[in-house]
Amino acid sequence: MNRQSYMTVFAALLFAVFVQASGASELLIGTRVEPLMDPHSLYITANMAYSKHIFGNLTRLDNNMRLAPDLAKSWKAIDSNTWEFKLAKGVKFHDGSNFTAEDAVFSFKRVPNVGNGAFMSGLIGIAETKIADPDCQIRRICRNYCS
Repeated sequence: MNRQSYMTVFAALLFAVFVQASGASELLIGTRVEPLMDPHSLYITANMAYSKHIFGNLTRLDNNMRLAPDLAKSWKAIDSNTWEFKLAKGVKFHDGSNFTAEDAVFSFKRVPNVGNGAFMSGLIGIAETKIADPDCQIRRICRNYCS
């Protein structure tokens, strides 16, 4: 992280403390571009910069650009066309409800219905996503290969 990034994070934390202390219930952020807060909307820098602080992914890239757990605590290839993800337990939505395998499957199935092709390229090889075990386990079945 460079100096400007540290200053931005520090300013945001300072502002968050001030807002909490003042009892305010709304956070206003000034930006050049108003982001869309739908995680499957336009795949542009502004949207992704905000979304990564609000929405989770099954996996993420760590500081060394290696695949790391996020909402999935582990994953493995069952065969050449099937991946199984074990989801992290104890993950909560903002309303306090639990993150479940149904939520993960819903997200995969939602993307084609949003109408934006940017996210479809990452899902084009997926033939089916289903719940393998209601105890937070999903399977992603691919047509020919999984990327």
